Amino acid sequence: MSNCLIIGSGSIGERHAKNLIKFFEKNVYVVSRFPKKEFRDEFLNLSDKAIKISIDQLNDLSTFELLIFATPSSIRSINLDLYPKLKIKFIYTEVPAAVSFLEWNKLKEFSLRIGARIFSGYNMRFHPGLIQLKKLSSEKFISLRGIFGEYLPDLHKWEDYRKRYEAIKSLGGGPLLTSHHEIDLAIWLMGKVESVACIMRNTILKIDANDHAIISLFHENGSISNLDLNFFYKKYVRSIEIATSKEIITYKPFHDGLKIGEKEIISFKNYDFNKTYIASIKEALSGECSKSPTIEEIDHLMRVTNACLKSNDNNGKIIKV
Repeated sequence: MSNCLIIGSGSIGERHAKNLIKFFEKNVYVVSRFPKKEFRDEFLNLSDKAIKISIDQLNDLSTFELLIFATPSSIRSINLDLYPKLKIKFIYTEVPAAVSFLEWNKLKEFSLRIGARIFSGYNMRFHPGLIQLKKLSSEKFISLRGIFGEYLPDLHKWEDYRKRYEAIKSLGGGPLLTSHHEIDLAIWLMGKVESVACIMRNTILKIDANDHAIISLFHENGSISNLDLNFFYKKYVRSIEIATSKEIITYKPFHDGLKIGEKEIISFKNYDFNKTYIASIKEALSGECSKSPTIEEIDHLMRVTNACLKSNDNNGKIIKV
């Protein structure tokens, strides 16, 4: 049985730890700032395959099949020099892959230095509705409209939402990065981006990062994607609407499902969303990209992200990627 290493013991780190033990029969070491504190998940507390350690204890370990970065993306590259002796086969970075193209390059250089293959966890690509949409994308897609909205104060009511990483600019907060799936999916479905326009503002929430991002992606094939990402919707909303040369396609994975024109809606009401995380990790452990973004795709995604940040700094000016 091989060992896996997770840097970060938050909710996403625990999810990956649990999945690796239950579905892949791995031993999992979870690096935490509070190694003596119990896991939130009782399954992990009861498992002899889940071990919480401090970063200093990594000196006693060396070989791992998989390393998962589950910390805020802005601090991942800070820790890289602390792992000089690690032997790792695969690296998996949580979403967003990085906060900028420069930070993404640091992760790539690290993986090259230790001889590891790097993957990034854009698990929404593994949802059956998006797989179906991807099969349709050979048809002419004219425009995409995407909305991601959630109410940040309601996410973890036991803690001050203003101190969460989503709310702190220096940790990669704000919906542009924490809702990075929408940008990735727009590119995946509509094609590479030639230029962008982006405006980010603090609309309602009194947080350090912005709570609203409006993004226009101008794709190389002439199509356009418009994305509205925010932290102030009182109800969780994730939806995509695509205009084609024949019909309108709507995709709401957690609400109405997938509707293609006037056809019957394909519901995902009973779909276990955790399956997308399992499938994403399974692909990383296989070493092959089928639905996971390739290195080249993440390169482009991070260049698009840089252009969005630059556009916002220039009050929404259109910026070439």
